[in-house]
Amino acid sequence: MSDFDIPAHGEHWLQSSLIWGESAGRGDSSDSHSPFDHSLVQRVSLLSDAEQYHLLYHHMQQASPFEAPLVDGELGAFAQALYQRMRAMQSLFVEACHFETGFSHSDCEELQCGTLDYIEGFAEYLQATNTPSSAPQKYFDAGRERHIELKPQPWGAIAIVLPQNAAVLVGVVALLNALATGNRVILRPPLQCARSSALLAHAIGVAALTAPSVQSRISVVMTRARSFLQQLCQAPLPALIHYMGSSDHVPSLLADAWAGGKNVIADGSGNTWVWVGPQTRLDDAVSVLCSGALRYNGQTCTSINGAIIHPDLYDNVRERLLAHWQTLRTSTSPGAASPDTTICGPLFDEKQAAWCREQLENSGGTLLCGGGQQGNLLAPALLEHPRRESSLVSDGVFGPALWITRGDADLFKTWWMSNRYPLCAGVLGATSQDDVVAMWPLNNLARLVVNGDPSVEHIYEPWGGYAASGFNLVSAWLHKYSRTVSIDTLALSE
Repeated sequence: MSDFDIPAHGEHWLQSSLIWGESAGRGDSSDSHSPFDHSLVQRVSLLSDAEQYHLLYHHMQQASPFEAPLVDGELGAFAQALYQRMRAMQSLFVEACHFETGFSHSDCEELQCGTLDYIEGFAEYLQATNTPSSAPQKYFDAGRERHIELKPQPWGAIAIVLPQNAAVLVGVVALLNALATGNRVILRPPLQCARSSALLAHAIGVAALTAPSVQSRISVVMTRARSFLQQLCQAPLPALIHYMGSSDHVPSLLADAWAGGKNVIADGSGNTWVWVGPQTRLDDAVSVLCSGALRYNGQTCTSINGAIIHPDLYDNVRERLLAHWQTLRTSTSPGAASPDTTICGPLFDEKQAAWCREQLENSGGTLLCGGGQQGNLLAPALLEHPRRESSLVSDGVFGPALWITRGDADLFKTWWMSNRYPLCAGVLGATSQDDVVAMWPLNNLARLVVNGDPSVEHIYEPWGGYAASGFNLVSAWLHKYSRTVSIDTLALSE
């Protein structure tokens, strides 16, 4: 397929999905509109009922639902071809991301460059990241020596529900790691990112022509998430579900997966806080808090939502933050927010902006700046001294907003117990003598960033999420996408 086959922005993209390497998408149409001006970004055709059945029951036509190992060199050839294809399409991906998310051009370029960097370095990463296994555990039972080993095995298929804020980057990372661990891959992107997702399916389809055994293992499907997940949980396809999206849907997904014998990794909301210690340089504190709360319009699971600031620094940090917040403005003009850090774009939709405003209004805190809502625009908000029991503190906010309060390290640790989504935290002003360098006792924390901006995640960082999902400890992607089997080798040792 050539670039001439790629529909223009706003046109109808027919058969924009892939089912095990074959073009698909003959169902009802779905439109994605830009949060900037509500213009049509892309119309796509969803999977038909027959196509969704084929997606989930195709393996029943085979002798085994598990794939044979990839032919040597095929994954590398596929990754190289995917890199070349996506690099040639880079401007298309950046433009699509910009219009679909409302992020600035520089944020969208960062996402696309990160995607290309990951593909380019994947072979080296694969070689350096060993899949864990155990040495034989030897013991005697009834006078006989036993040998027990733990070995990694594929799940069969990894079904990934991708997030709206980084669909292409996360999709590529998931795709390569799932293939490398011997699994099939089903990418289910958000329909709001239909153009980016269709571009990704196109690039994958072209790259997979170089690797026939890879081609039949990949699906990229435009389908409604709820019905897809319900049918997947009921289907006999052996699968691990990796869900990334709203936390509101996680409890029902876990119940459906349990009933259907599926396993789940759940990555939902994040409520990131920062402790600003007394040794923090004022410029560093202000820079990290501003950047971490506002980049990507505050719409990532590691965006900074709140900061507890040591009393010695509080007044000065507050004054500097307020001065910066008063320079900020919002825009619904595509292309307006390039490297200009004084502009925040729209949120994904009006419902989200209204929820953010309500979180701020019901917090019991004092709004120092911003917080007004107009449609899906939220004026960047700075608020101080919210109540600890407020939803703003416990659940966070998914938009350009930051709460601050005065307190010491003990207050930070105490308040942290109120955090419902304790994915990530940051500590500023730490020295090598501080206990924080080892680890503060923060309940269910997956990631601690010391003297840095926790909203910045490198593409190779191990990812951890909800402990409550039962299967998402912090680990490399290769380790997430392998299950562990206990093998009793007594017979082999005799």
